[in-house]
Amino acid sequence: SLLKRLMYTQLFYNCSALGFESSMTIGKDKLSPLGIIQQQAAKWSERYGNLGTMYTPVALLHDFYAGWTFPRHFYSDDVYRVWGNLPYADSDYLTDGLLNLIYPGYQDASYYRDERGFIAPTPYGDVADCLLSDAPIWLLRQYPVVIVADELQHSAEVKDKLEAYVEAGGRLVITAGSLRNMPEGLFGITAQGNDTISSTEVVCGNRNISEGQPFALARLCYPQKARVISRCGKMAAAVELSSGKGSLLVLASPFGVGFEAQKPLPVR
Repeated sequence: SLLKRLMYTQLFYNCSALGFESSMTIGKDKLSPLGIIQQQAAKWSERYGNLGTMYTPVALLHDFYAGWTFPRHFYSDDVYRVWGNLPYADSDYLTDGLLNLIYPGYQDASYYRDERGFIAPTPYGDVADCLLSDAPIWLLRQYPVVIVADELQHSAEVKDKLEAYVEAGGRLVITAGSLRNMPEGLFGITAQGNDTISSTEVVCGNRNISEGQPFALARLCYPQKARVISRCGKMAAAVELSSGKGSLLVLASPFGVGFEAQKPLPVR
């Protein structure tokens, strides 16, 4: 049942290639249950044809040299690794957190010995694509919202491209961890250093939010026309600036993670 649901989910995503890797037959002449599912899916696709382009209005932007992968799976006992063997950096946990926001519990897929995580809830819909920072400007402009989901390395080309994206009408969200790699910042907004925050509440509009652990905020420098939409004590926690037809939202948190280690993973 799960594999059949996954097969048709891929069809509805309008994937260009999909299917199971093996176990299509029993012996030489008889289709297995997996083979029957795949045969029926092929007939369904022939009957209904192309479903059209999947609508994904949000792009999660990663650095071109990012080696991020899912935090855990049954292919290895090592967890939270990039490039196969390097521990997650703070920026990698940002990527994981954003994907978990869109697909809650996705990390459980292919880790526990049950079906959890494979078909995750989608409270915001299947709204996001993942792109690398070498994506051309014409491609970025197809997304109303671009969220920098990783640590972007310093690049004048990327800086110019992000500013052009905003000027053309896009909404860009970036954390201080990537912004401080751009010496001139974006539209005059720069991020420097880190201050440790231990107990102060974060105020956003009419909401007061208490964090459960110490965290860091970078010191943001911004033009007078920028609007501070969130504060932590006297520090700006989030700043928004309109430019051209679009807007830039800067979060002072380097990568949205605290200082304390998380609880150990449960034993399988």
